[in-house]
Parts: sequence; C-alpha cells; structure tokens
Amino acid sequence: MAIKAHCLSSLKASTTYFTFLAMKQNGTVVAAQCSCVAGQGEACSRVAALMFYLEDKMRQKALHLPADTSPTGRPQQCHVPPK
Repeated sequence: MAIKAHCLSSLKASTTYFTFLAMKQNGTVVAAQCSCVAGQGEACSRVAALMFYLEDKMRQKALHLPADTSPTGRPQQCHVPPK
C-alpha cells in the first residue's frame, strides 16, 4: 500500500512538503520519504506525523482516508457562471 501526503512546514506556512509512505498489508513500513532535506534519509518529523496519523485512523477503525483535495484534483471553477 502506498500513501502520499502534502504537509505544511512548521516554520513557513507557504512551504509544502510531499511525503510518501509504502507499507505492507501487516503494517510493516517498506519505504518512507519526504521532499525536505531530512526526509531524503527517510527520517523526518513529517514522515513520523503521517505514521501517527495512520495509526490513529486505524484505532478509530476509519475505513477511508480523506481524498486528495488539491486544486488540480477538483473541477475547474474559473469559468463557472455565478449563481
């Protein structure tokens, strides 16, 4: 299973890091990476935060994770006529 996330920097809200986590079905982490400097070595706070988030969702027995809500994942809004 592969999970990707967009994480904001704790110092600059305008900086976004891309975090990736690959796991086996039993929960064993196969690979982890973040686009920050520390994440290239597979160990940064955003990778850990993603793992804690997933653990929390599993304990809550959440069946679905939130969908990607990036602007490119939503329908175009700039040419929609006003109501």
